[in-house]
Amino acid sequence: MWFDRRILIVIALVIAGLFYAIFEYRTSTVVAGFRAVRSGEFGIARDIFTRYADQGNPPGQYGLGLLHQKGWGTTPDARVAAQWYRRAAEQNFGPAQLALAALVETGIGGVGKDTVEAHVWYRLAVDNRVDRAVGGRDRTRQIMSAAEQARAEARIAKLQATFPQGEFSASKSLGVFP
Repeated sequence: MWFDRRILIVIALVIAGLFYAIFEYRTSTVVAGFRAVRSGEFGIARDIFTRYADQGNPPGQYGLGLLHQKGWGTTPDARVAAQWYRRAAEQNFGPAQLALAALVETGIGGVGKDTVEAHVWYRLAVDNRVDRAVGGRDRTRQIMSAAEQARAEARIAKLQATFPQGEFSASKSLGVFP
C-alpha cells in the first residue's frame, strides 16, 4: 500500500511538472501573447503582454494597446490603448505607429483628433515597411496645409533622432496584425 501511494505521488508530481513546463513554454515569449489573442485566451495574452510591456518591450506594449482598443479581456478604452501604442511607437515599432495614427486620425474614444500627428505616425510606419499605413499617410498629406506638412516633417525628424538603434520592423514576421 505504501509503495502504491509513493508511485501515485510521483506520477502526480511528474504530471504537474509537465503542465507547468507546457504553460511556461506557451508564455515564454511575447509571440505567445499574440497566439493567445488568436485563440481567444485574452487573460493569458494580457499577462504575457504586461510582463513584456513593463520591461519596455514594444511588441508587448502594442499587444496591451490592442487588448484595450478591442476590449478583449478588458473594458474597451481607446485612450489607454493610445498610451500603450505611443510607448511602442516612440521606440520605432511600426504596427504601433499605424495603430496610433489611426486612433489619432479619427479621434475615436476620446483620443484627440489631430491630422498632423496622425500623418507623423503613418509616415513613420511606412518608413518601417508597414504597407497598410501608405493609404493613411497619403490621405493625411493631401488634406494638410504647407505649414502643417512642415510641422509634421519637423516632428518626424525629432522622433527619428530619439529612436533606439536597431528596429522592430520584424514585427510583420511576428504576426502582430491579428
